[in-house]
Amino acid sequence: MEGIYFEITVIISLAALLTILFRFLKLPSILAYILTGVLLGPLGLLDVKNHTDLQLLGQVGITLLLFLLGLELKLHELRSIGKTAIIAGGLQVILTFLLGFVASLLLGFSQVSSLYLGIGLAFSSTIIIVKILSDKKDLTSIHGKLAVGILLMQDFFAIMTIIFLSGTQSS
Repeated sequence: MEGIYFEITVIISLAALLTILFRFLKLPSILAYILTGVLLGPLGLLDVKNHTDLQLLGQVGITLLLFLLGLELKLHELRSIGKTAIIAGGLQVILTFLLGFVASLLLGFSQVSSLYLGIGLAFSSTIIIVKILSDKKDLTSIHGKLAVGILLMQDFFAIMTIIFLSGTQSS
């Protein structure tokens, strides 16, 4: 009985219970999912035997969520906020990076560590924010479109950063 189906049942059951509790508290359900992951992952309340299978299912889930986001996006609607999203997204990434970098230096981290911490702080999780906007049915509102545009800019900068960092690591 300790197979992957048992583990999936425990994960879904805990997520469902926490989601009910979080909805009662008027909190976003995505927070319940994150808490489920923390409780069953790092805190180790569930001894996962099928780690690779569950990791694969998680990656498939993220892929499907991104696919659903792609179905929701209408490029002609994003064009109307394109300039604003590019400027706001670029400024947000640069300012958050600089604040994270300087704060890390002030806390005594090395320059390389501060660089990585600044980069890490500069990017938001597109999936989480889109899920919250979708739950609130704000994905098609002007602020929802602007948030998605800024997130897409962040993702673009994140991809460029990963390409740059992987290029500097190999040389």
